[in-house]
Amino acid sequence: MMTQQQGVVVMLVSLVVIVLVSGVLSAADTAEGAAVGSGAVRVPEKCQQLMDAYCNSPVENAPCLHALEEHNHPLPLYARFDTNAQHGPKQWRCYSSDALDSRNQSYVKGTGYCTRDEQIRAVIADCEANVTLVDVFTPGEAGYPCIRIPSLVLVGDGSLLAFAECRNWTGDGCEPTGVHAENSNRDICMKRSRDSGHTWSPLKVILRNAAQPTAVFDTVHNQTVLNYIQLQPASNLQVVSFDNGNTWSTPLHLDAFLGGAAPSDVGPGVGLQLKSNVSGHAGRLLFIGHHGAYQFDSVWFSDDGGHMYSLAQTNFTHMDEAQLVELPDGRVLANMRNNHINKCSCRGVAISDDGGTTFGPVSFAPQLISPVCQATILTGNDNKVYFVNPASTSERVNGVLRQSSDGIHWDKQRTVYAGAFAYSCLSLLPNNNATHLGLLFETAMLHGCEGPSCRTVFAAVATSNF
Repeated sequence: MMTQQQGVVVMLVSLVVIVLVSGVLSAADTAEGAAVGSGAVRVPEKCQQLMDAYCNSPVENAPCLHALEEHNHPLPLYARFDTNAQHGPKQWRCYSSDALDSRNQSYVKGTGYCTRDEQIRAVIADCEANVTLVDVFTPGEAGYPCIRIPSLVLVGDGSLLAFAECRNWTGDGCEPTGVHAENSNRDICMKRSRDSGHTWSPLKVILRNAAQPTAVFDTVHNQTVLNYIQLQPASNLQVVSFDNGNTWSTPLHLDAFLGGAAPSDVGPGVGLQLKSNVSGHAGRLLFIGHHGAYQFDSVWFSDDGGHMYSLAQTNFTHMDEAQLVELPDGRVLANMRNNHINKCSCRGVAISDDGGTTFGPVSFAPQLISPVCQATILTGNDNKVYFVNPASTSERVNGVLRQSSDGIHWDKQRTVYAGAFAYSCLSLLPNNNATHLGLLFETAMLHGCEGPSCRTVFAAVATSNF
């Protein structure tokens, strides 16, 4: 049976990543089996111990333990990557010894097991991750069953502000155990970190009946500008904070500026302020959003600190959730989700030479493979461009950080988190940090919630370890 110490380790692993120097076992590795024996895969011994401890945890895996005990299957359980009684595909399961061979390595027969593929993958990802995770938003906070759609921005006093949708409904990648809610209401909530993401303030609701938080810090006017969608009736709005997120202005309606593009689901993620004056528009604020599902994307920009906006002259048909980035040469790139309309199953991109007033045609970036999902892109303080998304053509798993010197050619990459990985947002860190970026991303939980978007975590990601 599991010791009390093992139980504590399992409960902690869902909150804190154990940092190892070994390589990351990717989702592709486990999907292919990477077999040592027919029921084993190559994972570090320490990770195997944590996986076995998860299977035997009365907190994390109680339903499985109870069911197997009721049918007189012996304990302890063993985490193995193998098939089942129906000869189904190999997955991570918790097996009783009466279902395994004499070495407790490979499945032989019987029903003495519980399938726990997503949960055990999360244990592996946490164990082998090369970043430390801090929980920021978790299900049930302030009574909201699900909190999704992260936005992360560094503001003038050195704080990090994390925004998200606080949802009164379940589903869409977040299914808390024993909770089912269909109320479609959403609010925008916020947390603050004053220590570069190590700790976070309590949750604060800043906007009701609102979604798609997309923020940018305006260094020219020393203000935080937040674009979002009002839900009922649907409308594009903006609020501004002049005190680094402590208080917010009365909402400004943007529909008149957006014309036929309104309402557009902005971002989500971050907006953009131009630093370079190559286009003659240094200080310009830009946002991008999609009108309808895969109908078209539009860009809107302001040259007066967000009082008035103009609509870019170019639309991007069949694109969806998107972010903008200023490239090292001063051009603006739009990086866009699409419904795999190109055979490469990758991101759509378009470039502006005039500060976002017009854009060239959409092309596709085959190096940036993607499922149908949001992604994040940012130019760091080292003047390199960074891109993060779930690097898979079909699943929201395997968060990969890519680096480029020009934002076009991506010559370096490494896995940040090999487990469930959904929406994300990159941010600069305080004190002109050129060695790390902040990353806020959605991932799974070991217990209490099913889906790749159950919790939102923060990590400080090194930009040099490629």
